Amino acid sequence: MFAFDVQLLQQPFPKIHVVATPLPNWSVDRRKGDVVNMITLEVGYLDKDGVIQYKNSGRYYDNPGKQFSDDFKPAILTKDNKNNVFVFDFAVDDRVPSEKRFRISIYQKVIFEDLRKEPDCRTFTLGINNNNI
Repeated sequence: MFAFDVQLLQQPFPKIHVVATPLPNWSVDRRKGDVVNMITLEVGYLDKDGVIQYKNSGRYYDNPGKQFSDDFKPAILTKDNKNNVFVFDFAVDDRVPSEKRFRISIYQKVIFEDLRKEPDCRTFTLGINNNNI
């Protein structure tokens, strides 16, 4: 339901920059499949103890020509804000084992318009430059 771009930024310090762009089916007319009512998103990074610390809020914009916001808001999408793009940043922690240092975890929950259908909850891991790990 999202496209993700994961990058390593070096300035002024190394950080992982995750851009989440929504791709849901908001309307029966748009394409085949179940119509989405709402999507929630959380992005996580390992701490030094190996525990994923999730963020459920990020900077955002609702128009590709605009700058990202200076504030944060929960990464919740509905038909009313369907064009929002969210950005999550994590400082690279040198205490995280090197083989896991450049991975992020994504948790998304999709709630469908037909509330009889169970929500679709998925967790997956991505690496720098969208390399699935």
